[in-house]
Amino acid sequence: MGRARQIQTDSVGLKFREMEQAVFATFLHSQPIGQSAQTAELMVLLGATRPDKIELEKGLKQWSACSHWLDDRFSCTTGDPLPTAWRLENRPNLTQMHDEARLAAWRSRKLAASVR
Repeated sequence: MGRARQIQTDSVGLKFREMEQAVFATFLHSQPIGQSAQTAELMVLLGATRPDKIELEKGLKQWSACSHWLDDRFSCTTGDPLPTAWRLENRPNLTQMHDEARLAAWRSRKLAASVR
């Protein structure tokens, strides 16, 4: 949820917590395990506040690229189009593993520098 809030804060056209709604809707659509939400379904759910479509798509792409729990099969990188389906998993994805490895490397470099 924190990443979604940050994306909302950075966005000009998302004023009614659309990214938080997307995360929550994806969570609900991911129940029971194995189910997923289609992009069209998310757009309908988020359309009630009439968000700017370009800003909403950019926000969804950013969330897809940085989410630690979105299924890897449905995530996208910055240049890709929106995923067709959205599903949250109960185990971390490659983005989280990469972030943890980068943080561990940074900590070990910091520790090595302080020992010298």
